[in-house]
Amino acid sequence: MFFAIPSPSCTTHPFVTGLYSCGVAAKDCFHATIQKIKKIVTSPFGQLAIGLGLGMCMPIIYAPLTGKIVKGLGVSTTLTDPFSELGLIDKIFLTPFVCILIPIGEEVTFREGLQGELKNKLESLYVALGLPKPAANSAARVTSIFFTSVIFGLMHFSNAAIFVCNPVVFLPQVVAAILMGIILGLAKEFTGEVYMPTSMHIGNNLLSWIRYIKMSL
Repeated sequence: MFFAIPSPSCTTHPFVTGLYSCGVAAKDCFHATIQKIKKIVTSPFGQLAIGLGLGMCMPIIYAPLTGKIVKGLGVSTTLTDPFSELGLIDKIFLTPFVCILIPIGEEVTFREGLQGELKNKLESLYVALGLPKPAANSAARVTSIFFTSVIFGLMHFSNAAIFVCNPVVFLPQVVAAILMGIILGLAKEFTGEVYMPTSMHIGNNLLSWIRYIKMSL
């Protein structure tokens, strides 16, 4: 039900005039509050804070899918731990690299750099192929997210050279990274900034790394 407060021009009754004034004040206060919330949420700090929480929830989405895909490829999801030779102190020492520095570097490189470049080039290609500009833009955004995510995921096979082990050990991580890259790519496109995908990446790595260290105790 919608209740409209009558304008005081319709009546000079003090009660109606006061009610109208209260309604106007409440309306102004509501809109001002909404604008403040919107400003906070869309600010770099707001995106970082929200992204951190969303990142910790990402495994709920990609972990089950990763398990199904890896099993479908005929690979065990319980493969040898490449970090098994590292002691607790070494793992704690790696925490800022795994949870902060690497996510920042990867998001700047992939989401802000590669995804942005691919989107621009693919949009020009789609326009040249005859697609209307709005359709070309949408297609470029989708395909740039996909290709960037695949490249981002495949890059994790390089960990095999670092740990001198069979690359298949990292297949679950590669699949998870591709799925995670799609989520992070969508966050980049929706916000137009790299703040949220970066904090989502940090939140994901932080939660996963803490769980990993706890399990290895």
